[in-house]
Amino acid sequence: MVRINLIPKEYIQKQTRAVMVKIGGAVGGVAALAIVGVSMTIYFQSRSLAREVETLEAKVKQLEEIAREVDALEAKKAAILSKNGVVQSLLGGRFDYPKVMEALVMSLPPNQIWFTSVGTAKSAEGGYQLTIQANSVGIQAVIKWLERLEATKGFSGIKLGSISNSASGSAFPITLVYTPQ
Repeated sequence: MVRINLIPKEYIQKQTRAVMVKIGGAVGGVAALAIVGVSMTIYFQSRSLAREVETLEAKVKQLEEIAREVDALEAKKAAILSKNGVVQSLLGGRFDYPKVMEALVMSLPPNQIWFTSVGTAKSAEGGYQLTIQANSVGIQAVIKWLERLEATKGFSGIKLGSISNSASGSAFPITLVYTPQ
């Protein structure tokens, strides 16, 4: 059988072009939809990330405020601790002189020695250098006191000066170091 094509060639080409345009339009439409879909996804992700950035920036501002408050509190704490250190050192030193005098008086033989003057100075080792002018009822009282000083914890560097005797008793200088216990 013989086939005869009665449709003109231009018409077939026109139809082919129309089909190609439709296919191209469909492919273009699908591509456009894909591009729009990807663009929308990117847009919404960027909006979401922008909101997240804003949220994080707000949190950072809050944390910066908290950090400033913490820094201020730490500065106050340091100031209070330094004041506390000063108070503690004053309190610690404040009770040293009564301790020195208590130890000195406890070492004295009762009613046998009395002081005419007592000078104190802080020594480099943390103790107190005592310079004393004293009177006693006799030499035996001085010897007894020296023995007690040597036996008492905290006294060191005991140096007795020259003793002058008179009818009313003995007068003598003495220097020693006391380290509070």
